[in-house]
Amino acid sequence: MFMCEELQHDKICEQRIPVSCKHKHEHVELLLLIITWYRSSPPVELRDVDTGNKTTERFRTDEAIERVFVEEKSFTFLYHEGDSVMLMEPTTFEQLEVPKEMFGKAAAYLKDDMSVTVQYYDGRPMSASVPQRVTCTVVEAQPNTKGLTAAPQYKRVVLDNGLTVLAPPFVEAGDEIVINTTDDSYMTRAKE
Repeated sequence: MFMCEELQHDKICEQRIPVSCKHKHEHVELLLLIITWYRSSPPVELRDVDTGNKTTERFRTDEAIERVFVEEKSFTFLYHEGDSVMLMEPTTFEQLEVPKEMFGKAAAYLKDDMSVTVQYYDGRPMSASVPQRVTCTVVEAQPNTKGLTAAPQYKRVVLDNGLTVLAPPFVEAGDEIVINTTDDSYMTRAKE
């Protein structure tokens, strides 16, 4: 069990929802996957993993939700194939094809031989994630504007995966930088 205030994007939980049926209420257990969590915390968008149907629920912050136990497996990213991603289990060399949407916006960070994590429930892959820290190469950077300001200055840089992020003014094209994949933010220069 965990409290509603601990909910995060892609956390898997079980929720009992009353379903009206001929003037009596039956409780049906649905396995739901949280796909959006707003900072204000009342509305939570949920997706039924069996049907794909989305619903929006409101939870009290002190309400407890039952956690679903999932199995996590490590895979190695091989390549993109249309809207799918090919992964390989490193010990058995079995290949797994999953939809790219399972990674969400983090699919842009996938690189050859990258270690990724896939969460399984009931033997089925439910979600996938990339490491929180990823090294990317800057392919384009805005020129450095010098000036005296009290606030820190950041400039837009384009990464080798096509994403644009904010970075400190000393970052130039060709530099390798470490990006936080959860919020697409600059962390540090990559160690050589």
